[in-house]
Formats: sequence, structure tokens, C-alpha cells
Amino acid sequence: MNKENYVNRTYRSLHQAGDMHYFNLRIKQSDLAIGVDRESYSDSLVALCRQELIGLRGQLEDYINLQPEFLTSLVPLKLLPEAPEIVRQMAKAAAVAGVGPMAAVAGTVSQALGRKLSSYCRECIIENGGDIYLHSQQERRVAVFAGPSPFSNKIAIRISPEETPLGICTSSGTVGPSLSFGEADALVIKARDVALADAVATAAANLVKNEDDLIKALIGTDFTGTNLSNANLEGALLLDALLIRANLTAVDFRHADLTNANLKGSTTAGCDFTDAYLRDILLPIDKNKTYTSQEVRELFIELERERNRFCAEDACEIIPLEEWLIEHGL
Repeated sequence: MNKENYVNRTYRSLHQAGDMHYFNLRIKQSDLAIGVDRESYSDSLVALCRQELIGLRGQLEDYINLQPEFLTSLVPLKLLPEAPEIVRQMAKAAAVAGVGPMAAVAGTVSQALGRKLSSYCRECIIENGGDIYLHSQQERRVAVFAGPSPFSNKIAIRISPEETPLGICTSSGTVGPSLSFGEADALVIKARDVALADAVATAAANLVKNEDDLIKALIGTDFTGTNLSNANLEGALLLDALLIRANLTAVDFRHADLTNANLKGSTTAGCDFTDAYLRDILLPIDKNKTYTSQEVRELFIELERERNRFCAEDACEIIPLEEWLIEHGL
């Protein structure tokens, strides 16, 4: 089905909370559905939202005039010194996810408007093309719309009030007009930072071109004890992944992002970590295992390599390996 068929966002009528008052806000390309608790709704609140959105768009448009490539780049950009806060938030999220800054625009706008609105109401929900800012005092269930997929509107994400304010962002290769290089019907990311959730959703959805690619976008997934031997995880987003005691023999991790991943006790023989991002990774050291002298030698070579990488990235002095091991809890 043509992605343009969803431009009118008819899905919005399918899942509106009955205790909220909803209104739409449309300014140029921006098309937001905003819900606030009924006691807080007023015409002046709508006017406030409109004025805030106009201001955010104005800052973004002015900056794009200064740096036109900000609008079209598909990779992170170095900003000009005069970049406003909304631009900086987009660029920061994009840099983490490895995508162009406009991949985070909807989430960033939702978040900025939501934070402003939260000062004037008890609860608010802002949906901007599938990217949601949620601030709630009760449990909410956010339905996942996936176009013609048989799972569309049959799956919901349960959000407790303690988790909010929170971002829930969806990227799709089949629904909506946004650019995607993947074929996922709906890939959903939730995070405290809505801009980051938006950018990471885009990056993860870009990876999914067929069913075999689904594993590449499982951010934060628990693979403890799983046999992933010979898996192709090239370019995979495995931030915060738990790979404890996993069989990772001969896994292709080239260009993968393993930031904060836990590989303790895993088997990594034959793995290819070429150009993988390994910041804050927990390395596969099994403290209950007796290592042979050759294994110790190989392990320390790998640890020294990682120590040098960390120190180079942080522009810090290369400290003795023993101190580095203690500092990182190894």
C-alpha cells in the first residue's frame, strides 16, 4: 500500500483516551494531535500551544537557512555555533543513532511542546506523526498502528505513570510519508528522551529489510544464554543488550553498536568486531573460570586494545591496564 495513503492520519480516531480532551494543531508540515486532561483544557491553552509550535518551527527554519544541509543530511552533522536548543537536541540524538538530524524532528518538537504544556495541565499526550510525548498520572496503553499488518492496533505498550514523562516513537517503512530505508511495518522505541527515541527508531527501522533482519534492531534485548553462533549482526543496534553467557561464536559484529552491552561469560571465538562501537561494553570475563596461559595472553591483548580505544575516544591519558580493569569493574 502506498505510504501516502496515511498522510491524513486517520488512525488517530481509533485510540483516543476518553478522559482527555483532544485537539489538532496544524502549521505548515507540522500536524499534531494533542490531548490534555479535561479540567485543564481551554482556548487559551490551544493558543499557547499554537504560539509555541510557531516559535519552534521558526527557530528550525531560520537555522536551516544558515546550514541548508541540516534539512537533507542522512548522517550526523557538526553544527554552527549559533544553533538554537531545538537544533542541538536533534543533532545530539542523531549523533547517538547515526542518522541525519531531521530524523529526530518530530520527537524533538513533541518533547519541547510537551514540556511547555506540562506546566499548564496535569496530563498531556502529544502525537506528532507517530512520535509521542506522554505525561500521565495514570496507567496508559499506547496502541501500535502498523497499517495493513494483521497486528495493527492489536498490540499495546503499557506505560505506568512512574515512567512518564516518556517518549514512545514509531518508525515505519510502509506507513506514513517519512523517509525509511527499511521495510518494517512498525518499529517502536520508548525512552525518556523523545528526540533520542525518534532518532533510534529511524535507525533501527532502516536495518529491517526482511524477517532475517529483525534481530538487528533488538535494542536492549535480553539474549542471556542464547545461541547466536554464526549470526550476521553487521550494523546491528545492540545498545544495552544482555549477551551474558551467550554463544557468540563467529558472530559478525562489524559496524554494530554495542554501547553498554553486557558480554560477560559469553563465547566470542571467531567474532568480527571490525569498526564496531564498543563504548562501556562489559567484556566476556568469567571470574569463575580457570584460564589457560594462552587464553590469558589473548584476553589481555584484547583488553589492552579496548583500553587504548576507550582512552583515545575520551582523549585521556592511557593508564596502566591493571588500573583500567579495576576502574571498569573487571
